[in-house]
Amino acid sequence: MNEAAQKTRQDGQGNRVPHGIPVKQNLLLISFVCVAEPFSSVILLPFIYFMVKDFGYEESEIGSHAGIITSAFFVVQMFSTPMWCFISDRLGRKPCLIFGLFGTAVSMTLFGLSESLPWAITTRAVCGLLNGNLAIARTMVGELAAATGIEKGRAFSLFGFCVGIGWMLGPFIGGSLANPSENLNFHGPGRLFDQYPWLLPCLFSAIYNLVVGAACISLLTETVNLTVSPAINTPLPEQIEHGETQPLLSGTTRSSPSASRRDPNDTPTQSETEVVSMNSRKIQFLTLLSSMFYFIHIISFDELYALFAASSMSDGIGLSFRSTDIAKSLSVAGPAMIGALLLFPALHRRFSSVPLYASSSALFVVLYPAFSLAPLVGKSVAGLETMWTCLIILIILRYGAMVIGLASLQVLVNDIVKPRERAFMNGLAQSVGSLARAIGPSLGGFTWSWSLKSGLGPPLDFHATFLLLSVLSLAQIVTVARFLPQEEIDKAMKIWEREEYEHVRKQASDQERSNAH
Repeated sequence: MNEAAQKTRQDGQGNRVPHGIPVKQNLLLISFVCVAEPFSSVILLPFIYFMVKDFGYEESEIGSHAGIITSAFFVVQMFSTPMWCFISDRLGRKPCLIFGLFGTAVSMTLFGLSESLPWAITTRAVCGLLNGNLAIARTMVGELAAATGIEKGRAFSLFGFCVGIGWMLGPFIGGSLANPSENLNFHGPGRLFDQYPWLLPCLFSAIYNLVVGAACISLLTETVNLTVSPAINTPLPEQIEHGETQPLLSGTTRSSPSASRRDPNDTPTQSETEVVSMNSRKIQFLTLLSSMFYFIHIISFDELYALFAASSMSDGIGLSFRSTDIAKSLSVAGPAMIGALLLFPALHRRFSSVPLYASSSALFVVLYPAFSLAPLVGKSVAGLETMWTCLIILIILRYGAMVIGLASLQVLVNDIVKPRERAFMNGLAQSVGSLARAIGPSLGGFTWSWSLKSGLGPPLDFHATFLLLSVLSLAQIVTVARFLPQEEIDKAMKIWEREEYEHVRKQASDQERSNAH
């Protein structure tokens, strides 16, 4: 255990905070890391349509091939993430994060040099292989929160916000910098961007990853052994886990004195522990299943929106946007996510994670079909101005709901497992997310291509893909409805906190005896 983690002080709320840990600095660096991974994974979405078209494929083939390129990153990442989590448990979180950032920089540069479909697929797969940073970063946030007493709702709202920022900034930068020779009259040294029109946004991503990696080398604190050892006779297991005096997800027990300070001898029975363990596995399975539906429709829409926006409005299947128009339409996503970030801690304290997660799911069910009506509005007497207004409102609601849903999911993933299982659960959740995001682009791309080829009328024309996303959002709600009551989650958390408290107390007692000898 490092020395900084052993020395503690009292903060203004009476929590024990290890000396020598710059909490804000570490959270800021982890935030930049959290932006980097989704930023690199979706930066291609605004120009992937045009890239595949430049490879020489027909309109009806573009959607499926674009989906394969986008999915390649997530398919490989699904298998590589548990490996990186396993390595981080042994070598540390910090070196794995730094390697992932530098590996992403190299692979993004190679992707920008793509001149054929096989090269594009291979470089995206390499990018996924070298990057398991989100799961490791999520674990670091949980370890910092447990060790320093920062409010978990705030910490994970920041995590969800930064991931959302990455998902937003990626398409925005990708659309703004794609094909600079034509869109920006910038040809680069030796007219480099004439030959490689998609290189500039990839270089932007590479430079960002290199800068963040360099900052992490000198400024990031290793958290793998970061713990706080409470006084042996202080029965505050909630403080050990949450840095609070109440369970984070508590509903009716939030203000209960018995919830904040329990009798140190109030140890759960074996049968009670077994029931909670069985129920918790069910909750964990349902959480992972629901997160899979969530990530499938999130990444599918990100892929679909670029295809939909670039398609012809005169044919009634798109908005006739250029890559710069796609970037312009997404410029409001950032303020929407900032607003959601500011609201989330207060909403979380008031409603807890499960209701917030379910509410965001319900909003997606309505939003997705509404997007498909935009071409109809644009071609009507209302005109393009009304279409843009409606589109901006839908994008604001969609990205706000995405941040609320993701932040709630991150808190749930950390709270439904024992503290010692958290790194494994985060890795598993990241693998499920990668699987979902691998399925999403291909599913969306193939559905889009099928809908254009089928010749069927509404709702099985291009509307079919948006309806599919709505069905996936509905599946997310149904899965949430199968959660055990909030009281069961709170009960499991209390027992785990008690077990963790006893474990830490035993460690402290053993340490005292060792020092005495």
